[in-house]
Amino acid sequence: MKPIFKHDCGHFPGDKPCSFHKRDGRTCGFCNDYLPRTFRVLIVKLAAMGDVLRTTFILGALKRDFPEATVTWVTMEKNISLLQNNPSIQQLWAVEGEAVARLQVEEFNLILSPDANPWSAALAAMAKGKLRRGFFLNSQGVVEPTDHVGWEWYRMGAFDVEKKANQKSYQEMISGALGLSYEMDEIQYFIKDSERLQAHQVVSGYQKQGQKIVGVNLGGGDRWKKKVWKADHFVSYILGMVDRFQVLPILIAGESERYLYDEVVGRLKERSFIGGMGLGIRQTAALIECCDLFLTADSLAMHIASALKIPQVVLFGPTSLAEIEIYGRGVKLASEIECLGCYLPNCDKDPDCMSLIDPESVLRESELLLGLSSSKRG
Repeated sequence: MKPIFKHDCGHFPGDKPCSFHKRDGRTCGFCNDYLPRTFRVLIVKLAAMGDVLRTTFILGALKRDFPEATVTWVTMEKNISLLQNNPSIQQLWAVEGEAVARLQVEEFNLILSPDANPWSAALAAMAKGKLRRGFFLNSQGVVEPTDHVGWEWYRMGAFDVEKKANQKSYQEMISGALGLSYEMDEIQYFIKDSERLQAHQVVSGYQKQGQKIVGVNLGGGDRWKKKVWKADHFVSYILGMVDRFQVLPILIAGESERYLYDEVVGRLKERSFIGGMGLGIRQTAALIECCDLFLTADSLAMHIASALKIPQVVLFGPTSLAEIEIYGRGVKLASEIECLGCYLPNCDKDPDCMSLIDPESVLRESELLLGLSSSKRG
């Protein structure tokens, strides 16, 4: 007898066995995880990697508002790794791959377009669906929101003065723009067991018994040049944490921050640290999960740490403190400069907003979050 075949299950990719069959050999007639595609949701979110990751908070709202939903997410190829291994997403389509062809054929019950970017809004407008929420491109080439909260967010993207005045988080604003309930839903990122094992093996080669691990993110993306601390500040902070509290630092940096990484490392002398230079996103995330505390600017790494529920000290300069949600796990620090949150890509102020954040104040906040005391030296 042939096994029952439920080919409309949201877990079945169509051209290969589902993950449940590969994991334990089960077939459709003996599976309690059948997910019929009766309410299909399409999310179109391309954009920067950090923006894509933080938008995963809507998956919690979808589960609450539409419990039977199966989710398809369209994004850029570079973002696929951020969304892999997420049980709330049944299908991931890259715009450089199958997305456009499938959007011309398939239909959805709900289309969510949280991005006012014209390319993203055009893809969402092209999709076939009964209910549309968010931002869509019209026939005149103009992006239009479907909700008044969407208009509020849209205006903030046009006028820096409104962006600077905003006191609502991204999560709260986008929930409203998409007509979803908002209950402080978490950013979602799921580490694979193999990634976690590899990271723990690396850390175990350096960590002493009982030693706290502090991640230090040297990067902040390329869009805002003044988003990153100076090398002097990083060195002062790392040396303070190591010498006062005997922590083990993990230094995180991308290829574009290699110059900064090399300078900082060159000044640490004989101090022990774990190097996380130029690793892939998923390897980096697994190392971040090993941290007891994470120091970072507003960045992709910050959103990863939030998703992994790692306490953070987050440094802010040209971007908004209020917009960023760290879920009560840590502290947000900024200088008192009058132009804070300017959203300028660069500036010639000296000292600038990030330089004015004193390493000693960051050390004090780190000490409190870790429950350390300088009396524990040596």
